[in-house]
Amino acid sequence: MVLLLAPFNVYYYFQDAIGRALMQQFVHKAWGLDTSLTWCSTDKASLQRMYWEWLESESCNSEGRPCIFVTPRLSLKQAEELALLPNGINPLQIEPLSLSSPVPGVVMIPSLDHAGRTERCVADLDVDRSTRQWMRRTLAPGDLNLCPFTASDSLAAVKLTSIGISPAPVAHHISSATNELQLMSDFWLAAYEMLHQGEAVTSSIVLSASAWDDKWEDWYSVIFPLLEESLLSAGLARSLGVVCFHPRYEIPLPTWLARHRFGHMHSLATLRRWLHTHEPKLSAETTEERLAWAGAYMRRSPHAMINVLWSKQLEAAETKRSSSKLYATNLARCLAYASSIAPGK
Repeated sequence: MVLLLAPFNVYYYFQDAIGRALMQQFVHKAWGLDTSLTWCSTDKASLQRMYWEWLESESCNSEGRPCIFVTPRLSLKQAEELALLPNGINPLQIEPLSLSSPVPGVVMIPSLDHAGRTERCVADLDVDRSTRQWMRRTLAPGDLNLCPFTASDSLAAVKLTSIGISPAPVAHHISSATNELQLMSDFWLAAYEMLHQGEAVTSSIVLSASAWDDKWEDWYSVIFPLLEESLLSAGLARSLGVVCFHPRYEIPLPTWLARHRFGHMHSLATLRRWLHTHEPKLSAETTEERLAWAGAYMRRSPHAMINVLWSKQLEAAETKRSSSKLYATNLARCLAYASSIAPGK
């Protein structure tokens, strides 16, 4: 039988075959025969998916033995950046493989201390129900209609056919994650599916993680910076846009937004400027406290939620709308809604 492969695939076929043999020798000599070795000859979303699944799985290694994640498609610098991604997540100890390694990769030595580990929660179907209900009331043409491009809880990217974008289903995911590794694993599984299926099949992702409903500080200060760093590491920051929602959402301080704008609502100063431009009378009547509430309310969902969108669709949508006008309109709608449920406040 003759093996026919494209030149590119031939290169990686023989590189992997030789690299695997050399890596086995290197690992067995450095750490012993029982060392776990995972070979990942992919990159971008597929690599991130495998990496976080590997971290979640191997972090439960009760023997504390070293585990190796080999990345032949990455440079040494990229492997170093990969090792830094989960930096600070206890009880992990992750380092890039030494320069003497024949192939780039990372090594993890799980802690024998199980105090920082948590089991996944039980998936609750009510999470999906309440999230869909909120989408129909808040984003779609319902009580508030905050997103002109969302038709319902199941269909988005509407009203964009004139610029070559067709409506497509919203992919709903319920995460049972209770720690960072589990959540990142769930996020990258969903993101990988979205990228693999394409815009015609998936318009966006709504990933709800109810175990984080009472952890707003961790949600914005740990999870979203981690999402940003992993997207940058995968080279996909210009392909996917990620938006932060949470039951206790608050607009972060300007000092935080200056460093971590990723996924968040615009600053209070920006919202005030836009409201003053398009709704000057309402702006004059609106206190800073009420404006902050309205801005935050646009990002308050029933559960901790990660919304993933196609970046190029976001850019295309800018040609169909004025961001400042849309935000001013949405602020006015939220303020009117607040007055209707609590008159005088």
